[in-house]
Amino acid sequence: MAIYLSDHFLVAGDPAQSPDVLRDVYQNAPPDVRRRLAENPSSPEELLFRLSKDSDPEVRASLAYNKVVPLEILEALAGDEDVNVRLALAEEFELPPYILQKLCEDQNPYVRDRRTPFRESVEERRFHSTSRYKCSPRRSSSRCQRSHNRITGRSAESSN
Repeated sequence: MAIYLSDHFLVAGDPAQSPDVLRDVYQNAPPDVRRRLAENPSSPEELLFRLSKDSDPEVRASLAYNKVVPLEILEALAGDEDVNVRLALAEEFELPPYILQKLCEDQNPYVRDRRTPFRESVEERRFHSTSRYKCSPRRSSSRCQRSHNRITGRSAESSN
């Protein structure tokens, strides 16, 4: 069965598709199809790793919306050279605390402050009871660092 380009977009985003079909769709796919593959929870892991190194930052950013992306990819996205990739990741509230902390300390103020009040309240409920890092969007990076130091018992001098 031949799949036409207009169908590739639909197939790439369909979680019911088999990994083999998704691999076939990836071959010579345009960026909009690769973005759909990055968001698809049925995309095979090796394909997700290829997409995490894609030249298009929008494709890499789309991986942030896939709930089954391996931690290794999330860690790489948190340090991505493109600010839009880090912004997309900062919108996600189901991240491990150490990745949230890395985003909280990002050099870009928009990444640090990306959380909306709604996401902040969800984050607080999910992570603040278990997290060693108390990072919220209204805190400056120095407040995040002080919070981290207080929790870990490190002095301010040893963290600089």
